[in-house]
Amino acid sequence: MTSLDPQSFAQAVTNGVRKQRKAPSITVDAGQSFGALGLDSLDIMNMVLEVESALGVNFGEIDIGENDTTETFLTKANARLASA
Repeated sequence: MTSLDPQSFAQAVTNGVRKQRKAPSITVDAGQSFGALGLDSLDIMNMVLEVESALGVNFGEIDIGENDTTETFLTKANARLASA
């Protein structure tokens, strides 16, 4: 796999954030940090697992923090998949 589809990825992230926040109508802006969305490190780890499951991929060890955004997560995910 060369790279993830940005739209599918963004939707998977949005769904993962909504599940962690238990807020089905929350909107996730691509440049908004996960911390600003109210996610802590455990929530982010669970959101990453949700994204992996939704997209059928495994990022392995990937460092996503509270200051990351959907955009930076996508960049890190694509780099991780390219190096696997």
